[in-house]
Amino acid sequence: MAVKDYRLWLTVLLVGLSFLVLLYKRSSHYWARYRRTKELQNPPLQYIDIAASLLVAFLTTVVVLYWKSILSLFLVSASDEFRWFLVCLVGMVGIWTVKLFHPSNAASSTSLTLKQNQSAEIFDDPITRDEEDILNRVEFVNALTDQIVGLPLRAPYVFSLDGGWGEGKTSVLNLLQRRLRRNPDAILVSFNPWYVSTDASLVNSFYSALERAVLREYSCVGIRRTIHRYRDLLTPGLKFLGVDFTFSDDPIALHNEIANFINHTGRRLIIIIDDIDRLRSSQVEALFKLIGLTARFRNTIFVLCFDHSMIHKLLKDAINVDPAYLEKIIQQIVKLPAAEQKLIDRFLLMSDSLDTGKHRSAIDRLFDTLKIDDSVRNNFDEKMVGFYQPSFKKLFTNLRQAKRYLNSLRGSLPAVVHEVNLFDFCLLEAIRVNWPALYKDIWVNPWFYVPAWTMELKLADPLPGGADERSREIDEHINLILQGLHQADVARVILEELFFVQIESGFHGRGVNHSGSAATYRSEKRLTHPECFPKYFMYRSPIDDIPDSLVSKFLSDLNALDQSAAEVFVDTTFSKYKEDEKLTQFVGKIAIFSQLLNQERLQAVVRGLYRTAPLLDRRNLEVWRTEYARAERLILRLINDRAKDDDLRLLLEDVVGNSDLALAALITYSCHRAAQVSMFNIAERANLGHLRTIITERLAAYLIEGGRDIFDVMPADANFVLSEWGSDWRTCNGNSKALVESYVLKLSQKTPRRVIDILSGFVRHFAGFDSPGTFDFPHFEKVHDPKIFMELVLQMKGTVPMTEKDQKVVLLYEETYKKWLQKQSGE
Repeated sequence: MAVKDYRLWLTVLLVGLSFLVLLYKRSSHYWARYRRTKELQNPPLQYIDIAASLLVAFLTTVVVLYWKSILSLFLVSASDEFRWFLVCLVGMVGIWTVKLFHPSNAASSTSLTLKQNQSAEIFDDPITRDEEDILNRVEFVNALTDQIVGLPLRAPYVFSLDGGWGEGKTSVLNLLQRRLRRNPDAILVSFNPWYVSTDASLVNSFYSALERAVLREYSCVGIRRTIHRYRDLLTPGLKFLGVDFTFSDDPIALHNEIANFINHTGRRLIIIIDDIDRLRSSQVEALFKLIGLTARFRNTIFVLCFDHSMIHKLLKDAINVDPAYLEKIIQQIVKLPAAEQKLIDRFLLMSDSLDTGKHRSAIDRLFDTLKIDDSVRNNFDEKMVGFYQPSFKKLFTNLRQAKRYLNSLRGSLPAVVHEVNLFDFCLLEAIRVNWPALYKDIWVNPWFYVPAWTMELKLADPLPGGADERSREIDEHINLILQGLHQADVARVILEELFFVQIESGFHGRGVNHSGSAATYRSEKRLTHPECFPKYFMYRSPIDDIPDSLVSKFLSDLNALDQSAAEVFVDTTFSKYKEDEKLTQFVGKIAIFSQLLNQERLQAVVRGLYRTAPLLDRRNLEVWRTEYARAERLILRLINDRAKDDDLRLLLEDVVGNSDLALAALITYSCHRAAQVSMFNIAERANLGHLRTIITERLAAYLIEGGRDIFDVMPADANFVLSEWGSDWRTCNGNSKALVESYVLKLSQKTPRRVIDILSGFVRHFAGFDSPGTFDFPHFEKVHDPKIFMELVLQMKGTVPMTEKDQKVVLLYEETYKKWLQKQSGE
């Protein structure tokens, strides 16, 4: 019957579309579960498989039987509206199906597969394939397989595979089982008693494994019942509602029945039992009794896997059984071949060169994943290879130890990889894995390990101040901690390598002073530096600290820019850290990592610093710790350390000629030889005379020609600038003294108070500000004429109100002046 009302079909179509939309989320979720199940190695049969098979069979049958009627219905009787309805319906269902079944997670699945393949080499799972064999034990497994298969039939036999913890016994068993499963003459039974929770269930679990192995090969209900009956005979009587059930079967008859079945197959029953050395003493005793009974079956071979020394000790100490008891059960002991140390070294650390081979060590693969810079890796390789051979490799005598260490390193290093020294972190991680108590002591008692180079550590340091006493207490503490540790000699060598400033000097009595190298250790992010120390344990930078990685990235980004863009970038970054009140710290860290800065971008940083200087904080009782002072020191350090001679002179002239006047005066003063410290050699390389000319001209133009009072425009630096300017930066050359003297006379005539202000700048309080102080007359004499200044003092008296402090300053000058006059008269 033809239907012509299109509204009916449109309504049905909309209802169907709504139905598909409502079902999409639930269906997509179910399809994802179904697809993941199908991706398993041996996917189980699911209900949807059965339903789909039945539906396809039903539709196929209907089409085959009624295809003519179906064609007639759809091509002849149907209306146009119905045909359009079918086209739209099929299209909707098709789009819905494609969207639902499309494997959108294929890429992530591939990535997961790759990670799983790599994990077989890293994580501590026993290997299952020959390709995973790192220790070259395939030949040993082949020989053991041939020996087992080559034994004559009928006689039962018990092998024992003897190996220590972590030496790879289970991996060898996995490779052995892989070969035996392919042998048509073997019926393989794999049993692990470690998974059995109670002694009573040991027999039941063993014979259940035997039953599964037999029924996997043969369909024989009778042997199944026989195994059950024999198993029940060997287990204690069952109790149910207070009633004991016992069995009247003859154990010898059941034993013979099972033995005859095995004999009639013409195949060997090979039973492999692993992890015996993990069992409790009572379980070990029960297991060997069970093996003794089962080993009487003909054509039966046992391969037992355990550490003989451990089982001997357990039998003797725990259950008072003579270890010779095992000789009655085991016919042949097969010693697991020792792992060649070179293979472990190759797995852990030693990669082939890129030119000669493709092997990458596990540590190199980890570093590849973390994208560690080549320069950092080269530094690590240089240190680690030399340290590994004599000492470090003693910690990795088997593959499990190496993998255990790598697992720990893989979990901790990524979070802090750019904040630590790679070599130091790897050594410290070895301490954490092998000696947790020592690791905790390092964190809890840092003063025994790192020098007190920070104020925080100095305040917390309980050790005495004398060098000999400190060394003695450190030595005693470390010896106490190391006492009783396994491989204490290796732990000591690692401690000396990591904490060479404190511990190595204390042990050997060398008493080396490393304070001059503190800046180098900080730039290398060494564990021994107290600013780096917390990062190794917290796996992050302290909360208020700017991570080293941000500073390194800033310098790296800066190096990639051209000059104009670099200057904008520096100004923007400095402004950001100034707003965050972290500019002092940021400037200090630039100084630490200044070696990362290209010479071409040195000018951008220097200009950024001197442009920012006027905005920097100068409020601090300790002037050298202010933002301003740090910026000045960083400018000098960058120019001194990074600039070539010609560039150095140009940069200094740029700073002195364009920076804030106070900063320019300070830079000029610091460049003078008299103000040098050992870390700077600018005086030998700079044109100091030209620098003094530049700053003198700038000061004269700004203050004298501009008619400005220096105490108004530069109150914090007035005395410093006048004294250095007047003494021509302590060279006493040129006419600067006369120029400054003339300027000061004009200031005192306009503002008599300036006489006291100037005198105050030459009073030195060596015992605190409340002490009387002394007057620095020698330097005063280089800047001012004492006689002229005495006349100014006399003119000022009675005209300027003076505080008690002012009166002390004037009195101190008068007394010092009289002594000077007497000395002049005596001469």
